[in-house]
Amino acid sequence: MVYLPSEYREVPPVDLLSWLFDNTGVDVEKDILIDAANHQSRLNSRQTISLIHKLIAGFRAVGLKPGDCVLVHAFNHILYPILYFGFIGSGGIFVGSNPSYKVTELSHLMSIAQPKYAIIEAGLLTKISTALEASISAEQIFVFDPNAGQTIQKELKCWTSLLQYGEQDWIRFNEEAIAKSTIAVLQSTSGTTGLPKVAATSHYALVAAGVAMQCSKPKPYAVSQLISLPLFHSFGASFVQNSAFQSGEPTYVMRRFNAEIFTSLVDRFNVTEIAVVPTIVASIIN
Repeated sequence: MVYLPSEYREVPPVDLLSWLFDNTGVDVEKDILIDAANHQSRLNSRQTISLIHKLIAGFRAVGLKPGDCVLVHAFNHILYPILYFGFIGSGGIFVGSNPSYKVTELSHLMSIAQPKYAIIEAGLLTKISTALEASISAEQIFVFDPNAGQTIQKELKCWTSLLQYGEQDWIRFNEEAIAKSTIAVLQSTSGTTGLPKVAATSHYALVAAGVAMQCSKPKPYAVSQLISLPLFHSFGASFVQNSAFQSGEPTYVMRRFNAEIFTSLVDRFNVTEIAVVPTIVASIIN
């Protein structure tokens, strides 16, 4: 017996950001990304688009060229997707790395991705300085310090320095061949054994994944989701970077998974949707 889909959907042949933010019908003032640890810290579509435009202008000003790869080494934060969108919108290629990587693992990832720029969480710099020094010059490293509590080395710049160059629109296209051939992300795959692995993923593939996640019928309740999955990974990204703004669903973002905190947040915020992997399920049950 052959089982066929109940419906087929067309994949718009556009760039990812246009699909996420143009003509979605989502209220631009509705909060979409919310910091689970500080729910007063939140972003709506209007704020997000403005930050993306500023980051695009900043990266172009410092010399980012289409096809250049940018590495982000940080834990989850509601600003993480802004970095993701900003690099892709500039024409660059985003690659996220696991904050728990050892120097050998990060060095391997950098040898694959060949990043021209890097944004590193302030508290992680010392641990990976050896890997960075071998691949990227200091002027191409920006420090991600969302809580403004870390001392930044004199020779390094804060990522917010990229927001001082005005605003520019993202790259746009509406042609299937371009959408399929333009790489947006080097996505971390399962990587449970051996050294880090990435998959080159096009704008078309990201939009197709987002389309596949859409519900054909509206849910009979107000949807909100809690994400503790790492945003550098393809699975976590699919729920936040590649779909949340298109669907308009409020998304609470945890810095990292903690079973006790996770379950309390589900109750506190009346969360209706969660994304989990087997280890998270086992941790909650136990």
